[in-house]
Amino acid sequence: MLRTRPASSDEILEQLESPAYGEHAAFMGNSGEGKTLVACTLFNAIKHGIVVNTKHDPLFARLCHKTIRNDKAILHVAGGRYNYEPSDAFNGLSREGGMRLALALRDRFFEWALAAGDRVIYIDEFNDVCPSASVYPLQFQKAVKQGRWRGLSIWGSAQEPIRVPSFAFAQAKHRYLFFLGWPAHRRLAQEWYQQPIAWERIPEGSHKFYVKNPRGVYGPQPQVSIPSHLLFER
Repeated sequence: MLRTRPASSDEILEQLESPAYGEHAAFMGNSGEGKTLVACTLFNAIKHGIVVNTKHDPLFARLCHKTIRNDKAILHVAGGRYNYEPSDAFNGLSREGGMRLALALRDRFFEWALAAGDRVIYIDEFNDVCPSASVYPLQFQKAVKQGRWRGLSIWGSAQEPIRVPSFAFAQAKHRYLFFLGWPAHRRLAQEWYQQPIAWERIPEGSHKFYVKNPRGVYGPQPQVSIPSHLLFER
């Protein structure tokens, strides 16, 4: 059960809890506002998951039990936490295959993930998988819409939410909102939360954020402290 304490007229979660398998999560906010830190804190508490680490950020290697850099090998993992560093082809950097090959490889990955179920797939930037709000792997959409029946959770972050397919946000039961500066992004976030947002309470650079989950809306939450084992290379 989540414990809360009053903060002025709001409630603050004393402890963030990771969404259950089958529940999706999304993080909105400008770059540098703390989205990845909160996501890593939540991911650190789950047993089975894969980080789709398209930028090959070393932080995720420290978060996971093993790093895999082969697009076929990732389709054979079982339990545990994996740092998946996809190939250039997956990332759309292949001169021969381009984006068509990239979408095919992403489709294959999400088709496998849905069939395997019972884990979290965390995408540090939705647009690294979905080129735009209207161009995305069809199997990604299927994984988002049908994942809960398989115990599959899709987590993802966005700096520019209007460039992300709307279903990625609509299906998220756990919503983490950080500072957004551009009015179009703010309007989308307000529709997402289905209520006015007091942006002045999560100012730029504060790393504060709101949380909306099936129990209610909480915050502004204070900046999260990074787990000590993520601070240093193994």
